[in-house]
Amino acid sequence: MPIFNRGLRILLGLALAFASVSARAAATSYSYALLGDAGEWNSLGASVEKSARDAHVLDGILIGDNLYVGTYDQQWTPWFRDGFRFPVVAIGNHHGGYAEEMRYFKMPAEAYTTWIAPGVAAIVLNSDNVATADAQAKFLEKELRTLRAESIFVVYHHPMLTLSAAHSWKEREAFHRAVRPILYKYRKRLSAILNGHDHVAGAFSFGDLPVFLSGAIKEAFPFRSVNGMQENIRVKTEWAYRGRPTWGKLTVHPHSRESTIEFIEANPTRSICHVRVRTGEWLYLGDDCYRPIRGRR
Repeated sequence: MPIFNRGLRILLGLALAFASVSARAAATSYSYALLGDAGEWNSLGASVEKSARDAHVLDGILIGDNLYVGTYDQQWTPWFRDGFRFPVVAIGNHHGGYAEEMRYFKMPAEAYTTWIAPGVAAIVLNSDNVATADAQAKFLEKELRTLRAESIFVVYHHPMLTLSAAHSWKEREAFHRAVRPILYKYRKRLSAILNGHDHVAGAFSFGDLPVFLSGAIKEAFPFRSVNGMQENIRVKTEWAYRGRPTWGKLTVHPHSRESTIEFIEANPTRSICHVRVRTGEWLYLGDDCYRPIRGRR
């Protein structure tokens, strides 16, 4: 009898493991925490980590500035200890060296494509490295020309147009002048651009191209909305959250052109704005994005 029970438990365990793998393969959606400017473990970053963990979003997209002080182990061990994984990592202007960041996160340094769901791709560039701007632009064009994907997100650290008084797009002008024309040439293939650098959480439009910032992790800066022409492109703040630790939850669906980004304040955890994106189209703000936030401290 004990042998029978042990065998039954083994068979049951195998069945459950197979069911878990099958369920993951057949998942109807995949969610990622958008984490820019997160490379310093402090109370704000800890609140974001807890908020994402409580929301069961353990896959993260790092959008640059992945190390401000100390070592990678010192800053990222708390995340790894709690089960986080980082399948997408972009380099920012705060790092421990390109080679060290590659080694630590086990990723290419720049100009690579990874699949974040069946039929959904992330193209990752290194906006900090202006020396390879032309080569990265060629890689980007090749990928946008040939990728068989329903949704494509382009991930890099520095916004290609100015969104705050803290930074100007001309900080990495050579990169942007090389890459920006490619993005607009293949605009209809793009779902959105994912950026950091400005320590803000927000949704923006560059012409009709959606751009999302999720940089309010290490610290969250006060912010003024922008609405004007830059480089013959209308730059507009569609929604932004000022001075709070906030992260974005990107949810994508296999072989779908539609995705959502939900902005979540970390302390206390609460959803504050849903945005829907569809490949090649304008972004669509949810009704909650227009409501004032109550109970702000």
